[in-house]
Amino acid sequence: MSELSKGEKSGKEQGWIGFEDAIQELLVGTKKRTLSREGEFLIYCIEIYKTAKNLTGKEVMGLFMKYRVNEYVRSYFEALHTTGEKYIVNDIDLFIEARQSI
Repeated sequence: MSELSKGEKSGKEQGWIGFEDAIQELLVGTKKRTLSREGEFLIYCIEIYKTAKNLTGKEVMGLFMKYRVNEYVRSYFEALHTTGEKYIVNDIDLFIEARQSI
């Protein structure tokens, strides 16, 4: 990892360490690092949610981390990956709404 320029924040300071850890958990293999099916699907969900909600990747990751959407997507991968984009976005919205009321 290279040194940070003056004024740049590290991943830890930006709150990205949790996401990096989550992605690392989804990586499989030892020599050749490839994403698991669940990892690829999580990235797909991030991208379609970002597009549907007109958010930045950073904003989506903030929401996904705050409400633990990544864990939800991983847990329900088998059901979710057979649905369409609109269903996935709506399901994530419902999940976030439910977590907000806790």
